[in-house]
Formats: sequence, structure tokens, C-alpha cells
Amino acid sequence: MVSVLFYQPLYYFVGKDYSNVLADAVSGFITPELLTEISIVGGILILSSGLSILGIRHFKTMNLIPALLIPVVFITLKTMLGM
Repeated sequence: MVSVLFYQPLYYFVGKDYSNVLADAVSGFITPELLTEISIVGGILILSSGLSILGIRHFKTMNLIPALLIPVVFITLKTMLGM
């Protein structure tokens, strides 16, 4: 009980600051187009996870997690090439 009372305020003051710093660092990079593409890939990952849980089809969803980087690379290259 004592540890919960100690760590919760610590997380609130310290952890919250780190998440804000991270959010500020990537806020200029994340465009609406990139957010849409990452959301599409994330939706597909959630769908594959749900199908695995229901036993309809077995997907190795954790092996598909690196697919979240594909939109980031694609949009970065697209922006750099001016397309």
C-alpha cells in the first residue's frame, strides 16, 4: 500500500513530463496523412488479433508489428522526393 502511495505521485509528476516531451518531439513530424496510414495498419493488426482470438484463422500478430514502420518510411520518402 505504501509503494502505491509513493509511486503514483512520482509517476504523475515525472512520467507525465517525459510523455509530453516525446509528444512535443514528434508533433511536427506526424501529419494527418501519416496518422491515417498508421491507423489503417493498426486496424489490420487489431483485426488479425481478433480473428486469432476467435479461432477463425491463426495469425502471428506480433510478427506483424514492424508493419507500423512502413507508412512512416513511405511518407518520409514521399515528402523528401516532393511527390
